[in-house]
Amino acid sequence: MLTVLTWHVASVVPHAGMDNSWQIGLTQAASQGLDFGRDVVFTYGPLGFLATPLLGIGHAGWIALVFAIAAQLALAIVVVSKATRLYGIVIGVVVAFLALGLVLMVSDVLAYLALFAAVWLIDRDDPNVSPWFVPLAGFTAAFELLVKLNGGVLCLVLFALAVWRIRGWLSELVLAASFAVSLVVLWLVTRNSLSALPDWLRESRHVVGSYTDAMALSQSGHTTETVLAGLLVAAGAVLVAVHARGMPRGRAIALGLAVAAFTYAYLKEGFVRHDFHALQFFGAFALVPLAFRWRGQLRWVAAALVLGCVLGAALRGDPYVRHYGAIFDGNRSDARAQLGVPTSMLRQLRGHTVDSVPYETSALWAYDLRWGQEPLLQWYLAYDEQLDAFNAARVRADRVLVQRTPATDAEVLAFQAPATYLALICRYRELSANGTWEVLARTSDRCGREHEIGTATFAAGETVHVPPGDGLVVAHVRLHRSAAAKLVDTVLKPFSLPHVTLGGITYRLVAGTASGPLVLREPAAAGRSPFFGGFAAYDSFTLDRAATIEFDSIPVQPQRLSFHVASAPSRLPLHVVPGAYQAWVDLARPAGSLGALAGWATAPKIAVYVGGKLVAVVRTGQARQDVVQAIGVRNTGYSLYFPLAGHPHVRVFAVGPRGATEANYPPDYPFGG
Repeated sequence: MLTVLTWHVASVVPHAGMDNSWQIGLTQAASQGLDFGRDVVFTYGPLGFLATPLLGIGHAGWIALVFAIAAQLALAIVVVSKATRLYGIVIGVVVAFLALGLVLMVSDVLAYLALFAAVWLIDRDDPNVSPWFVPLAGFTAAFELLVKLNGGVLCLVLFALAVWRIRGWLSELVLAASFAVSLVVLWLVTRNSLSALPDWLRESRHVVGSYTDAMALSQSGHTTETVLAGLLVAAGAVLVAVHARGMPRGRAIALGLAVAAFTYAYLKEGFVRHDFHALQFFGAFALVPLAFRWRGQLRWVAAALVLGCVLGAALRGDPYVRHYGAIFDGNRSDARAQLGVPTSMLRQLRGHTVDSVPYETSALWAYDLRWGQEPLLQWYLAYDEQLDAFNAARVRADRVLVQRTPATDAEVLAFQAPATYLALICRYRELSANGTWEVLARTSDRCGREHEIGTATFAAGETVHVPPGDGLVVAHVRLHRSAAAKLVDTVLKPFSLPHVTLGGITYRLVAGTASGPLVLREPAAAGRSPFFGGFAAYDSFTLDRAATIEFDSIPVQPQRLSFHVASAPSRLPLHVVPGAYQAWVDLARPAGSLGALAGWATAPKIAVYVGGKLVAVVRTGQARQDVVQAIGVRNTGYSLYFPLAGHPHVRVFAVGPRGATEANYPPDYPFGG
């Protein structure tokens, strides 16, 4: 009953979207037998698909669904057993429901169970257990490592602290051996090449080690839940210390270290990215009080800790609202409607291996395209320069489908995975582009050798002037950070994030990938649409950190521009009617002798006037569903390129049978409005 009432899998049907995309990617990787460490590197391992059951993507989805049911049922059995022994059947079931109803991840169930097992073994007076306990512990840690990297490390630490009680070093050796053997066996069972295992372990070390620095996030207005988490941890530490009084010193230390390791892991899980991830801390920590055999009135203090976790989750949102109706909703048609890749572009993708960037791996599933995804699946996972370089070297798909979308955490998209972005410029050419999607085709490497054009050290807040250079101009930024600051950032989290100001807009800069190459200038010869980085031309920028910056130039072989320049063959008289239509300019920029615009309108046409003269007319195209839902009116997107002829004054009008209405311009509109 509790397994059903506290079911944590939101949906078993694939959808479009950032999180759904990596889930689809893991499931497809399992179904197609891809090698982790070569074809795929992620925070989840070859068994990561078990944590996100998605039906309709091969046999892996059904296996994952069975695992999710079994895992949540096993956790419910353990929690109910512990709670009813402490509080009796009625109160025990209520307490179990409160704990199980919080956010608990399927991917972490084995780590939760490892906590119960470790506390049980350390807390009991008799250390004699089944001889199978230690080998089973090693297998469990290896299994969890292949599900989720940090979960596997946590399991191994918890078991290492616990099994010492059995036969000392002998138990530790058996644990290590069973872990290693199980890891190799499971690696082969998941159809991964044994030779890829060292690669996966090496790259996984970078994923785990650089996560904190790259993904740290803080939200204002949530200080209360941070304070509450601190109070819960302090109260839990006191409670465990009181419980451990009278224990032999070794057992007491092991018990304290086990709880500390578990708590630290989920503090990092919940508060490095302090957003909805905080729910994961409160869910995991609510299990800690239920893992012990409390004596006397301590059990009621333990129950108060569970209630404190419920309060913490409630500060973030109601943790007990379940949306069961959405579990089986959605299909490929829904995903295609959401993604909206034009038919003409799909024709360019059919019959080729396809890589979808920066995030929407879901496009490969939605349109049934051949898998050619890069190893990191999504660009934000390029936490440091090693992961970025690893990924860039393995971008080999015949075609790349690029979506114009904001980067995560207000970063510059081109700086999120800079080596990978440069690889697309050098090894691919543009086949087509509109305001939302771009299709690239693999070609021979068009970039020459990188050569230095300048190096300088800059103080925080100082304006950095980009030196002139032929071809691409890139920057390699070495931020000045003390060893102590780096240690604090890794052990805890960065409390102050570096930022860069480009074109008057401030973006986050990830220290691990700031070494670049950060593309600052991209000539028209590269042949990319302005909406996808083409014609980038930053002459200066500002960093809020002291840094040493090296500027390099990379020659690029010219390529014919693939996009169409709109024109106006005849005069279009305008009858201006304010409010007749709604129109927006999302993006506008000069590109040499061309201008570029993209936006959305409720009219059938867009007209562009330069210096009072009509220069371009284009029909609006693809519907944008998020704006449809927001304003209740069907509207369609447009993108166009038009002759600029040196005129700085550009006006945009939505045109239809009811007349013409001038578009709304963004604050940084470069053409004078």
